[in-house]
Amino acid sequence: MNCENFSLSEKIVSSSYIRQGAQARRTHEQLIRLLLEKGKCPEDGWDESTIELFLNELALMDSNNFLGNCGVGEREGRVASSLVARRHYRLIHGIGRSGDIAAVQPKAAGSSLLNKLTNAVVLDILKAAGVRTVSSCFVVPMATGMSLTLCFLTLRHRRPKAKYILWPRIDQKSCFKSMITAGFEPVIVESLLEGDELRTDLQTVESKIKELGPENIVCVHSTTSCFAPRVPDRLEELAQMCAKYEIPHIVNNAYGVQSSKCMHLIQQGARVGRIDAFVQSLDKNFMVPVGGAIIAGFNESFIQEISRMYPGRASASPSLDVLITLLSLGTNGYKQLLKERKEMYTYLAEELKKLAEAHGERLLETSHNPISLAMSLGNFEKHTKAVTQLGSMLFTRQVSGARVVPLGTEQTVSGYTFQGFMSHTNEYPCPYLNAASAIGITRQDVDLCIKRLDKCLKSFKREKGDQSEKLERESGNPATASEEDVIFRGADSKGLLQRYFCDHMHGCIGKMLSLIKGVSLFSLLFLVLVSTVHAKRIFRCPSACTCTRESIICVGSSSVPRIIPNDINSLSVVNGTFNEIKEGMFSHMPSLQLLLLNSNAFSSIKDDAFSGLLHLEYLFVENNKIEATSKHSFRGLRDLTHLSLANNNIRYLPREVFSDLDSLIELDLRGNSIECDCKSKWLLVWLKTTNATVSDVYCAGPAELKGKKLNDLQSLNHECTSTDFVLHQTLAFQSLSVDSFDYKNDVYVAIAQPNMENCMVVEWDHIEMNFRSYDNITGQSIVGCKAILIEDQIFIVVAQLFGGSHIYKYDESQTKFTKFQDIEVSKISKPNDIEAFQIDTEWFFVIADSSKAGLSTLYKWNTKGFYSYQSLHEWFRDTDSEFVELDGKPHLILASRSQVPVIFQWNKSSKKFTQQSEIPNMEDVVAVKSFQIKNELYLALTRFIGDSKVLKWTNKQFVDIQSVPSRGSMIMQPFSFKERHYLALGSDYTFSQIYIWDEEKKLFVKFKEIYIQAPRSFTAVSTDRRDFIFTSSFKGYTQIFEHTIVDLSL
Repeated sequence: MNCENFSLSEKIVSSSYIRQGAQARRTHEQLIRLLLEKGKCPEDGWDESTIELFLNELALMDSNNFLGNCGVGEREGRVASSLVARRHYRLIHGIGRSGDIAAVQPKAAGSSLLNKLTNAVVLDILKAAGVRTVSSCFVVPMATGMSLTLCFLTLRHRRPKAKYILWPRIDQKSCFKSMITAGFEPVIVESLLEGDELRTDLQTVESKIKELGPENIVCVHSTTSCFAPRVPDRLEELAQMCAKYEIPHIVNNAYGVQSSKCMHLIQQGARVGRIDAFVQSLDKNFMVPVGGAIIAGFNESFIQEISRMYPGRASASPSLDVLITLLSLGTNGYKQLLKERKEMYTYLAEELKKLAEAHGERLLETSHNPISLAMSLGNFEKHTKAVTQLGSMLFTRQVSGARVVPLGTEQTVSGYTFQGFMSHTNEYPCPYLNAASAIGITRQDVDLCIKRLDKCLKSFKREKGDQSEKLERESGNPATASEEDVIFRGADSKGLLQRYFCDHMHGCIGKMLSLIKGVSLFSLLFLVLVSTVHAKRIFRCPSACTCTRESIICVGSSSVPRIIPNDINSLSVVNGTFNEIKEGMFSHMPSLQLLLLNSNAFSSIKDDAFSGLLHLEYLFVENNKIEATSKHSFRGLRDLTHLSLANNNIRYLPREVFSDLDSLIELDLRGNSIECDCKSKWLLVWLKTTNATVSDVYCAGPAELKGKKLNDLQSLNHECTSTDFVLHQTLAFQSLSVDSFDYKNDVYVAIAQPNMENCMVVEWDHIEMNFRSYDNITGQSIVGCKAILIEDQIFIVVAQLFGGSHIYKYDESQTKFTKFQDIEVSKISKPNDIEAFQIDTEWFFVIADSSKAGLSTLYKWNTKGFYSYQSLHEWFRDTDSEFVELDGKPHLILASRSQVPVIFQWNKSSKKFTQQSEIPNMEDVVAVKSFQIKNELYLALTRFIGDSKVLKWTNKQFVDIQSVPSRGSMIMQPFSFKERHYLALGSDYTFSQIYIWDEEKKLFVKFKEIYIQAPRSFTAVSTDRRDFIFTSSFKGYTQIFEHTIVDLSL
């Protein structure tokens, strides 16, 4: 239907009806026009009728749907089944041409447009998901594995001599076979076990590049998508390495779009290094049928080159599926799915942890994997087949998605044999079960999965217990473990060493003690143990040192030995004369397992002092005078299990100094007194959360904490935190009043905009983390918007200077506010303030009228609407009203330009307010606000000329407790965040001042200045555990400041 046809239709059907239909049609067309204009995913999802209309319009542009079309070729879009044709919306031609999947088809303009729009919408979503600098992408009708193959084949033309692909191991057949199918030879790089996680071995990757030669390597094939305990590759470091050696880098991002962390890894990798393309699955990220993927990258010409590598035309089904899905969801709907998935990951982790602990297992620590989780199955370790049987039981009981991974499984894939297949490594320490929080998962899914998994584990344990009991009865006594088993299971290593020391080392003690003073017994034990094995010299030992085949001991040396054998695993430097440990000082000793630095002259340890010592397990830095330790002093020591910093007179340790020590078992800090101030807050937190055993840490100060154990303190939070107000968002309009309200777990704010003649309602965007427009109520000179929530209904009272005031009600069917009721003009002439409140079960609102002819009026709700209930005093030009409870009784305070504030009390008998008293000596009050601190009631009274006042309710009256200079102020607003109480004093002449409550002085003290032009209100809003203050401005923009906690320990 076009304009001409609509005009003709008016001759048949009433023109008013036709215009309604035309308007509806224009609404659909406007959405389509915006899509074609911007080439971006719509912010809000379309309804199905708009999508179907759009697809039908596209189909009419394809030649197979032309009226009177007569085709005799082999590609005329013929389909035998009309059901099949309807399934594809008659978009039959597919996409692309024989030489390029992204090319336009002359016979299929509609399908070609579909393809181009899908790629544009998907590109927009990839940017919104976190890869903001991605420049090009296309949808391909192949799953992730074959899409990766297409990328590798494209690189063959660029690097014809290359035949190897470096591949950090991940046990997924599709990504492995993608390299084999492309005709290349995978070079498998085993992962490093760091804690529970399997992480990229960067050193091996680089050594393979050097060994094979960069020119012989097709690319590095990394991944973000894997099952825990495997975690995403270190993309940033790999990207830098690829840029350094000029090697292409292809990323398997199979289900990474749903994770902001995975997308951030790709963005960062492209920012600092090289990522040529990244491939993601459609079904895993967008909940569409299997069979499609997105190939994306940062170089448009390379992505186009990949698209031209696709042989022949392609099915349009994956493009059609994902376009329909994204148009249905819109950007906001998709972001909501991502937010919910992230929340479900946290919930799944919590529930899986509880389940694991209930069965004597544990949730593996795999924080670097943002999608998948793993739970140990250590109790099944003795039964190799048992783990597999548990997996079968889970499947038969409809626990899908969860995978059980046994130990020692061998699998051959395309001629390559993998040990420990499915676990991503040859020998993972324990069998485990993993599960993923994928997009679309719900709380009900998690609860049901955990319930069934719990039942399976209980049933399985019961069955195995019965079998073990039967075998034990048949065989007599249970078999005893071998000595090797005892040691493997965790025998007391210190006890074994002590026995070895007593039996074999007794004769060496005297000689060693004469050389070394102050060495702890434990470090001495290791020193002696490793120094007496293999005493044969194989190189020239420095004069100040004693050397064996595996160890070096230096006394009084001025430097560290520079040339040493590769198999030296122990170095001890005692009474050395060098004054600092420099960066990489021991990097030429990569085999070191023990390093002892005792009673030396150095006073500082620089960043990366121990870099290159990947195998170091024991580090003793004792009896020195260390004045400064750098933040990254111990960076890279991931295998370090024992660290001693005893007797160094350390007063401070920098934040995160131990962050790289993932394997740390024991830390000795004896002989150091720490300043227990804000700089040591991080250490207190770390001591309470670390799994390592740490010696007692004593406080050197401040005076009240001197001699106390830092370990025993509950917190340093009060002393080490402050707050600030930071500009979060600016709304480009003037405003007079701001009022917030909650509805169905969301936060909304109504803002009166007199110059724009709007009452704008904004909402909190949980994905973008800012406030966005939700609805606009138009009017004339709107000066106030007040929300009232009665049961499940929302009303907004809109006060206007002209045209009368009105009440609007939220209409859920239209998702907007519609006019509900007028407020009679005769009583309200110049509204200045609106306050809503409840007395018992009845709802009221009052409008303070500031004109001489007006009446401040109370309105009451009667289930059908609000009606005028009581007129308060007249002729006093009321400026503000405030509802308070004094001694448990409802009161109303009216401030006025013509008299002091008047207090009205609610009369239970007459159910009306009656004038009770006044607040003396407070003429010309423009605003009155109440607040409470520790259940005590206060008032903040604002005056434009003279001092504003803070009053306290005590002994049946308000008492003046503080004067605040306030020339030019129209508002003094109290508010509270996180048990901190503030007072915002606006000013038309200078900076606005925020005061904070001083609990000791019982007064407000100056805290921060902010600049707002002619402020008229300060409104506190809290959402998503964040706190904001809206500042309305009569002459400038409305500004939103965020209340932030400042950690003074940083």
